[in-house]
Amino acid sequence: MRGLGCAPGTWRVSSHSEGSSQVTCVEVVWRARNRISVRDSTRRAETALVFPPWEWAALVRLAHSG
Repeated sequence: MRGLGCAPGTWRVSSHSEGSSQVTCVEVVWRARNRISVRDSTRRAETALVFPPWEWAALVRLAHSG
């Protein structure tokens, strides 16, 4: 998942977060075995959603298409 723009295991903050404080946003990370995890930055201790690459790509395409 090179498209995430970061090294595996590094959480990436959404570029659409509110202001510079990044209080409410979504974070994404590329995990081992090509899994993508997504979490709410305000609830980091809770379980993240996990997607295989093809599902994540489909979700991103749908989000971009409106």
